[in-house]
Amino acid sequence: MSRACRDPSPLRPRAVLPGTDYALEPFEDKAANSQRADNLPQLMSRTAGSRAQDPSRRRILIVEDDYLVALQFENALTEAGYDVVDIASTAEEAVQLVPDHQPELVLMDVRLAGPRDGIQAATEILDRFGIRSIFISAFSDPTTRARADRANPIAWLAKPVADQKLVTTVSTALRNIPPDSGSG
Repeated sequence: MSRACRDPSPLRPRAVLPGTDYALEPFEDKAANSQRADNLPQLMSRTAGSRAQDPSRRRILIVEDDYLVALQFENALTEAGYDVVDIASTAEEAVQLVPDHQPELVLMDVRLAGPRDGIQAATEILDRFGIRSIFISAFSDPTTRARADRANPIAWLAKPVADQKLVTTVSTALRNIPPDSGSG
């Protein structure tokens, strides 16, 4: 289910983190093979669930299994004027979200929860939907990068990545992608 459609459970009240605009919600672990506990907190910006889609904003899908990192990326890109259509934590979820959200670009972590990795997901997304990815990973060894070549990545950012570097890389990538070039 899309994060934008998810309503917080009335049985589990949201707690706002002191001094921030962020609320804690129960973590939904969608990866059956994940080593994470199902009750880890999930941070969502207060506006993430109520954001209306603006057709003039460029659409980006984030694929990252560390939710705090994904939230950092989402906040940086949203503040820069991009529409983060959703956040996936597994390769399978990422591929499933593309037809519904029609992103123009995917930010893809290499190591993901579950049996498949980000390189496999990015390759499938490119082959099936023609959408390219920017890899963001702490793993940039020559073997990993050689495996990623088949996915034809637009760029490769090493973690940790500063917000400004992320926004600049996305902006540069989207200049070379015509608007509304996502699947569909």
